[in-house]
Amino acid sequence: VEHQKFGGEQWNPSRMTWIKPSFGWVLYRSGYGRKSGQERILKVKLGHAVLAELLCQCKLAYEKKHNVEDVVGTTKPLSDRKNATRISCKHGNFLLDASEREGSLDATNKEKRSDSIRIVSVGGKGGRIQWDPERDMLEPENLNGIMQPRKLTRTRAIQIGLSAELSEYYVENALSVEDVTDLAHAIKVAHETYTSHENKESIPLAHLPKERPYMP
Repeated sequence: VEHQKFGGEQWNPSRMTWIKPSFGWVLYRSGYGRKSGQERILKVKLGHAVLAELLCQCKLAYEKKHNVEDVVGTTKPLSDRKNATRISCKHGNFLLDASEREGSLDATNKEKRSDSIRIVSVGGKGGRIQWDPERDMLEPENLNGIMQPRKLTRTRAIQIGLSAELSEYYVENALSVEDVTDLAHAIKVAHETYTSHENKESIPLAHLPKERPYMP
């Protein structure tokens, strides 16, 4: 954050780096920045063309289970393609389901996958795209006594995994790096005191990221 770029002795570009454009998903995945190893939440700004290039170099990950292939994070078999669109971009191509086109531009919990599932990547090189249910920044849900951002079952959030040269390209082209950990903690407090849909006064709305649809 001080130097406005990634690097240093501990930075390892060969390790998969994940971009998660959905702040709601980041809040859910990191436990509002309270999970071990995820205590710092960074907001990284990229240029429009840079993000387009990263997406072009990515593969879409599929799950294959019992001879049925699904896009990771969805439940629709690929054999049902009447509502799907094939999108090609330079070296990569991926299948985008109609329900996902309505969603915003993050990783499926590998620990919960059974041994009968394997990941198959299609198109692209150096990166991977996965989809998961979007999470609501404004309204939480109680799961076993723990408040977390509410799952939006009809909207998907993208997760972009980068490695090697693609990871280096990403960090070299970051326009700015902002620490938003305090905002994540503030939303956690607001969610823990949330009582109804109409009672959102405690949520710092003015500081929430403005997430807009991205068109390559």
